[in-house]
Amino acid sequence: MILVQATVFPVAINGRIVGEAKVPVGTTLRLVRVYNQSVEVEYQNARQVVPVASTDLMQRASVTYRNNGYVLPQAPVAASAPVPTQVASTPAPNPADQVRVEVSADRKRLEFDPGKAVGEGRDSKSTEKYAYEVKVQNRTFGDVPGLDIQYLIFVERQKLGELKDKDTVERIMGTTKVEPLSRKTMVQTATTSEFTLTKQALVGDYYYPNGGRRKVADNVLGIWVKVLNEGKVIAEYTNPTTVVKRGWDKK
Repeated sequence: MILVQATVFPVAINGRIVGEAKVPVGTTLRLVRVYNQSVEVEYQNARQVVPVASTDLMQRASVTYRNNGYVLPQAPVAASAPVPTQVASTPAPNPADQVRVEVSADRKRLEFDPGKAVGEGRDSKSTEKYAYEVKVQNRTFGDVPGLDIQYLIFVERQKLGELKDKDTVERIMGTTKVEPLSRKTMVQTATTSEFTLTKQALVGDYYYPNGGRRKVADNVLGIWVKVLNEGKVIAEYTNPTTVVKRGWDKK
């Protein structure tokens, strides 16, 4: 498809909008999607929604129509008053469908308590407090409203003196938000609720009669993040990817 009217496209470097460039008439574009009176096109790995009239799409469609043996209808020389006919139009795209973002999450240690020294036969205990920082990056050539974040963190809880088959998986679920994104502010971050990981060990040459473990440590099994715009999920992040097997709504 070719431009028949010069059009301004945003210029992005490493995913960040740094300016605009006027694309001249005659430039070849790749057609991505057709809306009602506009089309989404791709030029130099960047996408933009432009009016149909600024491209040769209609001319190409007309030529194809005629080459396939069809004849465009001609207006009658004399015609009586036409009966009104309702013509179905292509529905306008939902604004939520046009928002594209990229999401990631990094675990941050907030506190560390090494615990107190204890005598033999007792258990030592240390704790670490963590939270995830969720980063949302704009991949839309335009402003993006504030978005809702839903997250699910899976933590394996181990207990001193018990066997591995007694371990449980805690599901820490919560919600947060990110502020609106724009060409100047391409990335926004949000923080999950805090959670604590515990390490315990039996001090000295002691053991449990049932064969339970003398050392245990809680482990983060993964995180699952969903980004929503107007109640619709537009992006997801999982680490590791296999965490989805645990299910979002599973108890």
